[in-house]
Amino acid sequence: HRRSAGRQCALRRAVARADLSASIEKLRAVDREGKGNAEATAAWREIVSGDAASLTKILGGMNGAWTGAFNPDLGLAFIPAMETCQTYAKGLAVYTKGMPYLGGLPDNTDKATGDSYGNLSAIDVSTGAIKWRYKDENPLMGGALSTAGGVVFTGNLSGDALALDAANGNVVWRFHMGGGVRSQPIAYEIDGQTYVAIGSGSFSALDAFGGGPTNTPEGNMLFVFALPK
Repeated sequence: HRRSAGRQCALRRAVARADLSASIEKLRAVDREGKGNAEATAAWREIVSGDAASLTKILGGMNGAWTGAFNPDLGLAFIPAMETCQTYAKGLAVYTKGMPYLGGLPDNTDKATGDSYGNLSAIDVSTGAIKWRYKDENPLMGGALSTAGGVVFTGNLSGDALALDAANGNVVWRFHMGGGVRSQPIAYEIDGQTYVAIGSGSFSALDAFGGGPTNTPEGNMLFVFALPK
């Protein structure tokens, strides 16, 4: 059911993009040709008029701070993702000096129905096939780290640092750090000892927008783990 919800979300996004494509191209043409504000305003009004103004997407779009990872020995890319949709609709945006300005806020459609979740997918870069997929109860908004030892590190909004077997996606280690994980794990070496550092700390308001939990402590800690030699 939840996977089908993700497909429906993708379909709604595709329809919204198709509805908007002609109007957006007009706006781009106005910019390319250096036309005046009147033409730009008219093109923009087409975009925010009618049903095309109701969009299905996620706050932040593809501009998330988290990254994927790659294991060249296995030929696999590890991509953390969030499966959750929101609906945007046209309305009156009011700017107040000195206050954060987003132009409006979305409606969390999938969170309201319990269909939000996260996954970490292992993708074969030569074929595009998904070899395995780890599913988390909350959207994944942290980065991934792949090590030469065949382990993938990431974290979730529940506050857990996770290590998965790169070959099959099984969780081989879990450590509860408290605050939600929206950081990028890194690995480094000192005097022959390898360490992995993962930041614990999130922002409950943004977690809620993404369909995540609101009862996890926000946290503000950096955890460093020494790997077995």
